[in-house]
This record gives sequence, structure tokens and C-alpha cells, in this order.
Amino acid sequence: MKKTQSMVIDALIDDMITKFSPSEFEEFIKFLLKAMKFGSKKTPDSGDKGVDVIGTMSAGSLADVKIKIQVKKYARDRKISNDTVLQLRGTLAPGEYGCVITTSSFTSKAVSEANDCAKGKTEITLINGIDLAKLVLMNFDKISNEYPDRFSIRRRLNIPPEESFEVVDSRDDVKEELSEESMCTTTEEDDDFNTIVCPAYDGGVEKTFIPKKAWWAVKIADRNKSKICNIAIYQSSPTSAITHWGKVGRIADYDETGKCILYLEGEPKELTNYVKKPGGKPGIQGTKYTTLDKLLNAKTLDDL
Repeated sequence: MKKTQSMVIDALIDDMITKFSPSEFEEFIKFLLKAMKFGSKKTPDSGDKGVDVIGTMSAGSLADVKIKIQVKKYARDRKISNDTVLQLRGTLAPGEYGCVITTSSFTSKAVSEANDCAKGKTEITLINGIDLAKLVLMNFDKISNEYPDRFSIRRRLNIPPEESFEVVDSRDDVKEELSEESMCTTTEEDDDFNTIVCPAYDGGVEKTFIPKKAWWAVKIADRNKSKICNIAIYQSSPTSAITHWGKVGRIADYDETGKCILYLEGEPKELTNYVKKPGGKPGIQGTKYTTLDKLLNAKTLDDL
């Protein structure tokens, strides 16, 4: 593992240990499964019998594969014992699978017990901190939208995917110095454009746009910055519509990535009538420009 990648893995493990409570970490694992195309649900905090999250992978009309998962947010030096593996195995019904996910690692006895398939035992999958961090990296775009303030890494641009992450000090270090061309100079009647539409994973509005009053990692050409007075958010499936917008107060550089962060002036606003994706057509995959007048009067994306 290259030095930079090893530093990223270490930073992710530290973030998961220090920035999540045990209950929040279980919710995070549930979301990670969802990002990996599993159905997932968290079990009640009490009486779970060692099962914290249940994942389901559908094989169409053939079958649903159920995975019972025990989640352990432990410090790196606190290893998972074979007792955890035995407890989880005892909850499995025929045809079910088990998995233990931790931020730490496993004792040799735990590994032996997990791999023991004698006398009809079901093998238990073990995911240690390094394996978990790699899964997070594979799904980081979705995760960073849902958890924008939890991880001290960012994706680097225009380099191979396996080398595309680096450690940063804090998301609070976003530069807020503004150049003159970043200030809106258009009018609401501008017939070119004055509004940028950005895509978001479903839930991004509630998790980020509304509470943070900002949207970041947006690629905007320098010549267009002075034209942007408003930002609107398109939520992907199942919403598949532009649902909220807000006035842009200022635009700043985003961590030397070549992208921007847009800060709102005032509160975000929910559209009275959502601008929906037309049937049979793709939604918004990248940024799109329009006018506020068109946005407020549109019924579908075609009207923009």
C-alpha cells in the first residue's frame, strides 16, 4: 500500500472511531450497505442478541439473501474475540449469513472460529478497520454527501482512482476569500442564466443544503461565477425532482480543488411545485444552468 493511501486509510479509521457514537456508527454501516445496493435496517438498541444491522441483497425473483451484522466501534488496540463470532453465529437461521464489522481487528481465535465450517456451521465474514476503510473509499461520493463533516479526507482530481484521496486538516479550512468576478452581477430577468442547478443524492437537501446553507465541490467556470445569483438542488431517485433553491450570497474556492463552495444568503426555499424528471428521460447528472423565472414556472426539467 502506497504511503499516501496508507495515510488515507489511517485517517478514515481514526474518523470512524472518534467522530461517531456507537449508535451513529451503526447507522453509518446501515447507510454504507445502502450505498452498496443492499437493503438495510438497524435493529433496536436493546434486545438485538448481537445483531446490529440486517442487510438484504435481492436476487430478483429467485431469492433474497439476508446478512446479519454485528458492528463494533472499537479502538485499534482492542481486538474482537471469538465470543463475538459465536454470539452472532447463534442468531443465524438456515440460509442466513453473518458478518462482523469493526474499526479494530480480530484475535487469531476469532478468525479460526469465523472460518470453521465443520458440522454445518456457517462461515462468518470478518471486516476489520482496513477492510472497512476500503469499502468507504469505494463508496465515498455517496458517503461524503450524507456525512459531509465526518471525514478528514477529500478526493483529488484527474489522477487514478486508487490514488485519488488525500488527508486534509478540516472542512472548516475552506477558503472564503472572494474575487470580484465571484459576486452576482446579473438581474433576475437575465435571459441567459442566473441560476445553477446541482444534483444531489436523495436526502442531501435535508442533511446538507438546509442545515449548512451551502453547497460545495461544484465545478464552475470563472466566466460564469458573476452570473450565478441562485442555486437549486435536484434530488436523485426516488424523488427525481428539483425541490429547493436559495439565493447565493457568495462563492468561494473549495480547498484548492478547482471547485467552489456556494454560500446562501438567507434560508433555503422549498419549491411550491417540484420540477420533476420527465418519464423515460435521465435526470440531472451534472450542473445545469437556467434562469430563476424558468425554474419557478417549470413543471418538468424539459421546461428549463
